[in-house]
Amino acid sequence: YIWINHEPMKKTLLTNPVFRYIFEVFIIVFSVTISFYIQEKINTQNKIDDKNAGLNGILSDLKKDENYFYGLQLGVERKMETVNKILKDKVMSNLQFNNLMRYNGFTGNNNNYKSMISTGSVEYISNKELFEKINNFYSWNYNVMSDQAKQDESLFWRFTHHIEENYLIDSITSDKESALYQKFHINKITLEKIINDPQITSQLNTRQFIYNIIKFFAEDSLRKIDELKVLIQEELK
Repeated sequence: YIWINHEPMKKTLLTNPVFRYIFEVFIIVFSVTISFYIQEKINTQNKIDDKNAGLNGILSDLKKDENYFYGLQLGVERKMETVNKILKDKVMSNLQFNNLMRYNGFTGNNNNYKSMISTGSVEYISNKELFEKINNFYSWNYNVMSDQAKQDESLFWRFTHHIEENYLIDSITSDKESALYQKFHINKITLEKIINDPQITSQLNTRQFIYNIIKFFAEDSLRKIDELKVLIQEELK
């Protein structure tokens, strides 16, 4: 038998500088890889946590939007009835005139959505349908409502300037509950002149057009809010 002593070979391998260098490099690469893997897992979990927090915030925002759009829908319907009656009957009361001295503003409640966009957590929404519908709601419905609110405001100021330049407002009184709500008082003869003014008629018809768009998108927004609430609840399970 030939006896082979392995000890010198082991010692030689372990003490070999090249082997030690390769082994140390392997340990460093392995440690860095594990560290990156763990950090990536932590970052992913943080994004998921941010996503869930953001979606819970959006649920709260949608509740506010729901109340706003519902009130807007009712308010616009009343304005449409007022304008229709004025145009049809060719008669306008002080109450109807005061109803025209308002416009619809729109700010929306999208801070949580904006936060999800800025942090990138919106990309971690797993439900593709929710991802598409939530982006559509805030990009499409919000933009249309904002644009129509500006159009309505512009028509309001045109109406106001025309009245101020051409007709006499007898007096203005403040509401006892809120100074923000002013009441305009115009005599009957002046009101008749206003309603028979072609420019006023044209403006009222344009207002009616804007009101129809606002009403449509208020109803559409309420429908989409219902859909989003269901999809978000499913995403958070």
